Amino acid sequence: MSRCGAHCALGFIVAEVALYAVRFDPAEDPLWVDYAGDYLMAVTIAVLFRYFAGPGRRLSKVWQALSNVGRIELLTITAFEVALFAWLTLAHRVVLPEPPLRPDSPTFWFAGQLGLIAGFIAAWPTASWQLGRGLRIEPRRLPYD
Repeated sequence: MSRCGAHCALGFIVAEVALYAVRFDPAEDPLWVDYAGDYLMAVTIAVLFRYFAGPGRRLSKVWQALSNVGRIELLTITAFEVALFAWLTLAHRVVLPEPPLRPDSPTFWFAGQLGLIAGFIAAWPTASWQLGRGLRIEPRRLPYD
């Protein structure tokens, strides 16, 4: 579960900063642009985590990483991101509508942190279900940890 949280949190941070850097006024853009960037970045980071885990850097390892993310982690990432996006939509439209939430304000990042907490809570049942069914195997701690 913590891997999914890492993917989604890093995806949120990287995507929001990158999208803010490449456009003039994010307050005028529809929220789905941010959400698509956040989701795609979370999935990309999940694939990169899988690719760089363990030895070897081959082309076949890229396909293995894509397959593992699609088979194992995509469901938890999606549950996490849906809760994050639901909270952010609520924050943008109802809770903090004025001034518009933008990545250059601390209020935006505070709202984002609350959304990440909501995402973690929402993805927990999905990850637990996957663990119970043997679909997800969390790494064991090493003796020297």
